[in-house]
Amino acid sequence: MSDDKQNVESLLKSMREKAEAERKDIRSEAEEKRKEILDNADREAERLKVDAVKDVDREVNLAIAGKMGRARMEAQKKVVQTKDRSLQQVFEKAREKVDGISGDEYRKIISRLIRQAQTFIPGGGTITVRNDDVEVAKKAVADLDGDWKVEGADEDKGTVIITDQSGTRRVDNGFHTRLKRATTALRDEVARALFGSTSKSSA
Repeated sequence: MSDDKQNVESLLKSMREKAEAERKDIRSEAEEKRKEILDNADREAERLKVDAVKDVDREVNLAIAGKMGRARMEAQKKVVQTKDRSLQQVFEKAREKVDGISGDEYRKIISRLIRQAQTFIPGGGTITVRNDDVEVAKKAVADLDGDWKVEGADEDKGTVIITDQSGTRRVDNGFHTRLKRATTALRDEVARALFGSTSKSSA
């Protein structure tokens, strides 16, 4: 019996030692798992913090870019408005100067405008001018080739409109039309300089 008792005690001791070893292994694994979970949590928290900082930086940069873009557009708009006012003043003065031309100088200009327009419609047609300029226009067309008819109309000073014989082609080479085209061209030039494209201005 003493041997059996000794064997039992030896078996129990072995089982206790084995159980204790297993408990230590379990505690060790649990501790490693706990550390792993904590490390992962720390890394995730750091990642979220970094992402949050990046998001804030991105929003700040977008806000700054938006404000800078709006400020730049506002500045460009003011430049265009200033240029447009300046151009308008220049062409108003030009219009006044044109309206003030008279005598031989005026007759020479009307003749030159007729000859210029006639090059686009050779062969004859109808030339429309202001009623007061009919005689001047008749003298100008006397030297032109083709069959030309001069008509007077209730138009602005310096009007020169040429229509072909079929009535399908029309060239307006009058004072005010030329000024309007020049105004539009200069406005477009300002727009290209500021925005890199042509602005569809209306004069």
